[in-house]
Amino acid sequence: MSRGTSATPLGRVRGLGSAHHGGEHWLSERVTSIALLLLGTWLMASLVYGADGILSGLGSVAAPLLVELHAAVAAGDLVAARAVNDRLVPLCRAFYRAPSLDAHNRMKTALHLLGRLPHPDPRAPLLPPDADERARIRAALVDAGLLAS
Repeated sequence: MSRGTSATPLGRVRGLGSAHHGGEHWLSERVTSIALLLLGTWLMASLVYGADGILSGLGSVAAPLLVELHAAVAAGDLVAARAVNDRLVPLCRAFYRAPSLDAHNRMKTALHLLGRLPHPDPRAPLLPPDADERARIRAALVDAGLLAS
């Protein structure tokens, strides 16, 4: 009997969905989901807790927002800090989603869309974001107020 055609329950589902990727795929999706949840708040939370500054890859795209976030927290203006943080969330979701290996490629695409980088495509073997991914990145930049719609 060929693989996947077994009459057993395992044989009937083998190769379907994430089952054929193994446990690593399932775990990667869960870790990425948790990371996205935390990335939306960890910068602000770190500053409120007393961090002296921010060191983030996001700074290459949204440095003014990070400076604004830091200044608001330093001034004790948590309402303003929350408003800036809310603008950072779409960027975190666009850049740090699975697969996380592509985060830097997504940031390079954002820099290109902002007119700061002439050629966003990564070197082989990495692939540039596809049209749907570019649209998500563009929408995040617009939502963050960094790019006109």
